[in-house]
Amino acid sequence: MAQLMTGMVTENTPTRVQKDRRQRSSGLLPLTAALLALLWGGAEPLYAGAGCCEEGQNEVLTAFIWDYSPVGLPLQFGCLLSAASLDLEFKAAGGWAQSVRQNKHNWKLDWTVLDHFGVDGRDFTYFCGRGIVGGIVLTANPADNLVMSSEVDFGDVDLEWVVFDSSLTLGGGTQAVDSWGKNAFKGLHLLIGWKDSRLDGNSGGEFADELIGGDSFVAAWMDSDGGCSGQASGTTQRILAEDWATLVDHVHGQGFVAPDPIVDGIILNFTHDC
Repeated sequence: MAQLMTGMVTENTPTRVQKDRRQRSSGLLPLTAALLALLWGGAEPLYAGAGCCEEGQNEVLTAFIWDYSPVGLPLQFGCLLSAASLDLEFKAAGGWAQSVRQNKHNWKLDWTVLDHFGVDGRDFTYFCGRGIVGGIVLTANPADNLVMSSEVDFGDVDLEWVVFDSSLTLGGGTQAVDSWGKNAFKGLHLLIGWKDSRLDGNSGGEFADELIGGDSFVAAWMDSDGGCSGQASGTTQRILAEDWATLVDHVHGQGFVAPDPIVDGIILNFTHDC
C-alpha cells in the first residue's frame, strides 16, 4: 500500500510562475485548421514511428476519444478541440517528437502491457475522454473497454508525466487514490487529473498554452487560464506527485525538471478547486 500525504493546493502555491500571458488566436478558421491538422495526425495508430521511444528525445503522446458511440455513450467533442490544441502547442514549440491516437486507435495494451511502444515510451502522455473513478473509458474493444489503476505501471521505461483530462479518473476516496499511488508510480513524476466531473471544453489546449509558456505542470493545470479554463467554480482537480521536487516539474525546455525520483511508496496527494 502506498503511503499518501494529502493536502490542498491553492492559487498562491509556490509552484506558480509569473509571466506575461501569450496572445491566443480566435475565430473559426484557426480552430478548423487545428482540427484538420490533428485528424491528419490521428487517423492511424502510431507505434514505432515518429514520436516514440528514442533515448534522449523529447516525446509527447496525445491520446483522445470523442466518438463513444461504440460503447453507447454520448459524443465528447470537447476532447477533439482539447487534443488538437494541445498537439499544435507542442508542434509550435518545436523540439518534440509527437504521436497522436484517437478513438478506436487507443488500445488497452498501450496502457497496460506495451511499455516501450505504449504510453510508457514517451516523456509526457495526455489523455482526453470519458472516465470513471479509478480509470478511463476506451472504445477499441467494447467487451473490455476500461483501463483501471490496478492495471497500470508508469515510468519504468521513460514516462514522467500523465494528465488524465477525464471526469472522475482521480476521484474517489483513500482506497481509490492509494491504488494509483501503488500501481502508477514506478518512476512516474506526476499524475494529474480530475477528482470531479469536468465540463467538456478546451481544458487541454489552454493547459498546454500555459505549460509551453513557462508554467510548471501543477501551476498550468490549476490556472484559471489553463486546466481550469471553462470549468465550473469549485470543480476539483487532483495532483499526485512522487516527491516534493517533482511537484515543481516543468515540461522539457521550459524550466526545472526533477531527477527521476526514488520509488519509495510515499505519494503526495493534493487537491485544488477551480
